[in-house]
Amino acid sequence: MPLSEPGKENITHTGATSLKLLNGKERCAKILPNYLNNMFLADTNIFVYSSIDLKPYSTLLKKWYSNKTLAISTISIAEFLTKSDIEDQKKFNNLLYSIETLPVSIDIAKQAAIYRKQFSRKVKRVHMLDCMLAATAKIHKCTLVTTNLKDFPMKDIKILDPGA
Repeated sequence: MPLSEPGKENITHTGATSLKLLNGKERCAKILPNYLNNMFLADTNIFVYSSIDLKPYSTLLKKWYSNKTLAISTISIAEFLTKSDIEDQKKFNNLLYSIETLPVSIDIAKQAAIYRKQFSRKVKRVHMLDCMLAATAKIHKCTLVTTNLKDFPMKDIKILDPGA
């Protein structure tokens, strides 16, 4: 279901409740004290949909870019560049130097391993790259933005599906 009102976002705390808030930035600022707490960590699919100007993804990326609340994992950088053509790569490369880039750290790698072990015994196996992206969101206290909710069964991170 698309966003019903401009500025309204569907935030899902996986395994908990679904909240509808008008201003995600204010919400995060009240919950988490560090500076990354109001950041939105976009999954690769969000950048792909934005590159073809698919709404609401492109609109939200522009908003977060303008508000300086957009972050990307080095994992998503590699995934996007693998799947994109030369023209999209040029635009994407220009964007990369003006948004928050979050590399994989030792803490992120350890948390990703915990997620992978936790969900390797489940019916739907979670891929390591998704575990690393979720771990990045957890360590940096960002909201993970994706259209693939099923790929992120973690209950301890905030997830936003703008198209839900």
